[in-house]
Amino acid sequence: MAAWLTYIKERFPIPVYLLLAGGMTTTGVLAGQAPLSWLAVAVGLVGNLLFLALLRLMDEYKDYDKDRVAHPERPLPRGLLEVATVRRVIHAGALVMLGYSGVAYFYAGFPAASLYLISTVFLWLMFKEFYIGSWLARIPILYAITHQVVMLPLVAFCTTLGRPESIGDPMTWITASMALGSFFTYEICRKLDPEAPRILDTYLIHHGRIATSFFVVCTCALAAWASYRVGMHKLLWPANAIVLASLSLLFVAPRKYKVVEAIATLSLVLHLWGHTLRYFIGC
Repeated sequence: MAAWLTYIKERFPIPVYLLLAGGMTTTGVLAGQAPLSWLAVAVGLVGNLLFLALLRLMDEYKDYDKDRVAHPERPLPRGLLEVATVRRVIHAGALVMLGYSGVAYFYAGFPAASLYLISTVFLWLMFKEFYIGSWLARIPILYAITHQVVMLPLVAFCTTLGRPESIGDPMTWITASMALGSFFTYEICRKLDPEAPRILDTYLIHHGRIATSFFVVCTCALAAWASYRVGMHKLLWPANAIVLASLSLLFVAPRKYKVVEAIATLSLVLHLWGHTLRYFIGC
C-alpha cells in the first residue's frame, strides 16, 4: 500500500486531477443547459477520476521501456511497483469502468451509460495502441490525435448526466470540442523540451518547430471556434492568444519551454472551468 501511495503522490497528485476532473465534469453538466445538479457532478466526477487514473497508469505501463532511459526516477523504472502488478491493476480498473457504465445507466439512462462505455472501450484501445502501435509511433501527431478524441464522449457523458436528451444537441459536442482543443493544446505544449532524449520522440523532435507550432495553432483554433459557439470567447480568446504568442519562445528562447507549458496549463484550466465561472459569477 505504501508503494501505491508514493505512486499517487508522484504521478497522480489528487489536487491536480481533481482540478482537471472537476472542470471536465462541471463543464459537461452545465452544458446540459439544466440547473446545476450536485449529484450529477458527483457521478461525473467519480467517472472522470476513474478514467484519468486508469489513463495515467496505462501511460506509466506503456512508457516503461522509454522511462528506463529517459526517466529512471519514476516509480516503475526504479522498481517501486512491479510491472506485472500494474498490468493486473489496469485490467481490474477497466472492469471497474465497465461496471460504472451501469451506475451511469441507473442514474441518467442509456445516453450517459453508452457514452461512458464508449469512453471505456476507447481507453482500452488507446492502451493497446489500436493494435497498430508500431505504425502510429512513426507519426507522433497522428498518435496524439487518436489519443485525444476520447475527450468528446467523456465530456458529453457529463452533459447527459444533466440532461439525457442533450446527446443529440450540437452544443453538447461543441462544448466537448472546446475541452478537446484546450487539452490537445496542453498535450503538445507540455512536450517542447529541445533537449529531451531522442527516445521520447516528441512532437518537437519528430516534426520540428514550425510544424509543431502549426499544430498548436490548429488546436487553439478548435478551442477558439468552440468557445465562440458557446458564447465564451470574450473570456477564453485572450488565453488562446497568449498561448500562441508564447510559441515565439520556441524560436527565440527554446530553453524557456516551461513558460509555454505553464501558459498552456493555465489556458486549459480556464477552458475547463469557464462554464462554471459563467454560472456562478456571470463572466
